[in-house]
Amino acid sequence: MKNERLLLFVMASVQFTHMLYLMVLVPMSDLIIDEFQISTQEFSWLAAAYPLSSFVSSILGVFILDKYERKSSLLIAYGLFIVGCYLSAYLPTFDNHEHNFYALLFSRSFTGLFGGVISALVLSIVSDLTPKERRGSAMGIVMSSFALAVAVGVPLGRFLAGALDWQTPFLLVTTLSCFFFLTVLAFIPPVNAHLQYNQRQHSIQMIKNAFQKRPQRNALLFMMFIVIGKFSIVPFIATYMRYNMDFSARAVPLIYFLGGIVSVIFTPLIGRLSDRVGRRNTFYFLAVISIFPLFAITHSTPQSVFAALLVTSSFFTFMNGRMVPVNAMISSVPEPQNRGGFMSMSAAAQSLATGIASIVAGYIVQIDTDQKLIDFDYVGYIAIVCTIISIFIVKKVESRVM
Repeated sequence: MKNERLLLFVMASVQFTHMLYLMVLVPMSDLIIDEFQISTQEFSWLAAAYPLSSFVSSILGVFILDKYERKSSLLIAYGLFIVGCYLSAYLPTFDNHEHNFYALLFSRSFTGLFGGVISALVLSIVSDLTPKERRGSAMGIVMSSFALAVAVGVPLGRFLAGALDWQTPFLLVTTLSCFFFLTVLAFIPPVNAHLQYNQRQHSIQMIKNAFQKRPQRNALLFMMFIVIGKFSIVPFIATYMRYNMDFSARAVPLIYFLGGIVSVIFTPLIGRLSDRVGRRNTFYFLAVISIFPLFAITHSTPQSVFAALLVTSSFFTFMNGRMVPVNAMISSVPEPQNRGGFMSMSAAAQSLATGIASIVAGYIVQIDTDQKLIDFDYVGYIAIVCTIISIFIVKKVESRVM
């Protein structure tokens, strides 16, 4: 594509709204638990509904994504995603708290059916339209959308939820998504070069390869451990900081704002670094460094706001940063004609791992009689072990450009 910057901006914008919807519930964990009168276990199901549903649709995406033009597929999936965002705001309006819980659970599940496909299509389009020597930098720009979602969208969503109501953040995602839908329609060209290949694998064979071929199996397993090492922590950060670290409800958005701002600054730099020194070497460094904030954020005791924000900002920066070389490596595993299907498998692995991590964490942590979140440190140990395992697995991820 001639205007590569415009491509990356539009794709990052789409990814931004997808990640914002995934994350927007997280900083409202304490508000949702109080509003819906639910337990941490029930909240974990609300957090997991979206990624688990994305897992199902991503598996289905293996059968279709490489058979059709990518822009058209993205527009269809994104349009239905917008419908789901709108339902999340207006479907749970019953007087009964239990009914509202199930309505929100349904709407997040419906939205997730298209979120996983969106992520796979975005990464496939970026990989198809950028040369290999700049793919790390391109992934860095697109992955910075998560940091931007954390920096701007999540704190704003938390503020709006506190000032107005919990539905407002979902309406914010709906509005932004409608605008970015139009940018895809206007500025992204048809992406159909993959249709010219005659060696495209059969979808069933592609799924078999994910289990039988060592490079693909290792890549997906690697991705799952990376994601579990992150999303086992994320759903309960706001609750932990509010109940255990004595953060006020107004101070909670600072966690996401500062963490996201720092990530926005460093994520593109990490992308360029991975192109220069190698994706694998960049991952080694970031994975080892990330263990320290993983431990600190789950073992903190009441301290100064500055110290707590330093820990949380480091957490978001390194967690998001290590995904840049990870996605660049994994996107180079398949042949171009099979990239859409394989990236859909990768999205499925991420979604499944996110759902598992959220549910497991929800059943480990508890809120005691003193309104304190307990056993969060055990979740931290799980995240650290998964990170260490991923360091060993990355040696077996065989991509064409490391």
